[in-house]
Formats: sequence, structure tokens, C-alpha cells
Amino acid sequence: MSYAVMFLLLLLDLIKFSYAQTFWTLLHIDYPKSDAPGSSNQYCNVMIGWRKVPMFGACKPVHTFIHENTTSIANLCSIPPKPCGKSQVQLCHESPSPINVTDCFAKSGFRPPTCQYLENSESRKIQVICKDGQPIFLKNKLILPQVENSTQT
Repeated sequence: MSYAVMFLLLLLDLIKFSYAQTFWTLLHIDYPKSDAPGSSNQYCNVMIGWRKVPMFGACKPVHTFIHENTTSIANLCSIPPKPCGKSQVQLCHESPSPINVTDCFAKSGFRPPTCQYLENSESRKIQVICKDGQPIFLKNKLILPQVENSTQT
């Protein structure tokens, strides 16, 4: 096997690891739930900043943090998948029971880096998309509420 082919295979493996690592450490898993400094309703503002959630020029409309241990989340990939999403082409693995999550909803009128969020903590079933036995994407079925720019949080 040529060095170029070996390099490309190594690169593909690193990319696969990167998606799973991003899911675990940066974007969605916060177990146990972190204490955010400030008032109790600052969790989303603080966590989205700490985790450097990608914005791509606009505040992310909704972001979810999962408050469950990594073993439980990884085990979701062993549950037989079923079609999910509008097109029903994607396959998702759904949690068999509700999981504690915090959903963060962007307030209108803000732009990065000063995004502001409202939060909603609840227990509900979640769906993940897996690749090679690892979750790489959280499928959000949430309907975005109309969140206006407000001084109330």
C-alpha cells in the first residue's frame, strides 16, 4: 500500500474521530449539569460561550445539552435505528426512556458574539445519528418558539 493511500486512510479515521469527539466534548454532553455563574437562568449563555458552539455568522437558533453519562448515550447506537426527519431517509437511534436535557433558544435581535438565550430544562426522549457505533449528531425535533429581545430572562 502506498504512503499516500495510508495517509488518506489515517486522515479519514481522524475525521471520523473528530465528529464523535466534537459531539462528546464540545457540543452536547454536559454531565453532570454544570453550574453556570450568575443567575440560575444564565446556563445557556455561559455554556454556549464556554463550549464555543459554532455560530456561522448568526446566533444558533436552538442548541441542546444532554445531562446523561456518556455510556448511556453511546449505548443508544446499539438500539435498532428507525427513519427520522422530514425526508424519512435518515436513520436515528432513539432513547428508550426520557433523558434530562436543556434546550437553549436564541433571543431575537442579538448577533455573535453577544447572543442571548432562554432555556428550557426537561426530560424527553432524544434521537441521535450514529456512525461506526458512535453518536455524531443530535436530531432535534423541537419547534422554535418566537423568542423576542427582552430584558426578562
